[in-house]
Amino acid sequence: LAPAEATKYSLERIRRGEDTISVTGNVLRDYLTDLFPILEVGTSAKMLSIVPLLAGGGLFETGAGGSAPKHVQQLVQEDYLRWDSLGEFFALAASLEHLADTTGNERARVLAETLDAATGTFLENDKSPGRALGTIDNRGSHFYLALYWAQELAKQTKDADLAAVFAPV
Repeated sequence: LAPAEATKYSLERIRRGEDTISVTGNVLRDYLTDLFPILEVGTSAKMLSIVPLLAGGGLFETGAGGSAPKHVQQLVQEDYLRWDSLGEFFALAASLEHLADTTGNERARVLAETLDAATGTFLENDKSPGRALGTIDNRGSHFYLALYWAQELAKQTKDADLAAVFAPV
């Protein structure tokens, strides 16, 4: 189908609540992975797009919850960066899981599982950056993700060496 027809067809299926897999070029993929998260949860930063590559690798991408020029403008004017890395945390966990699956690296699997758990705690405690100065910014959100991940690594039981490293946290 032409991109316009493919978009219309995909939207019709989605409206009916049907699972839809679109094999498309970049235009429709951007439309589906950026627009719908913004409509559904108010930001593209909470969406993970995984694209398997023919040679076995993968692309793990996400949005940032706004436009880079606006982020930079606020950073320069207010020393406040609201870049939301939540999707990047999802992408890192998915890439670690992919590494574990393709190489048998069990430490990578532990890192992926604990990062997923840490990201859950991050979401439950609402530690994503706010839009306005005076709320948590990118520095704060990264602090909390690192803290929650370290706590998950310390309490996991699949890799005692990793648990011991993070136990003091």
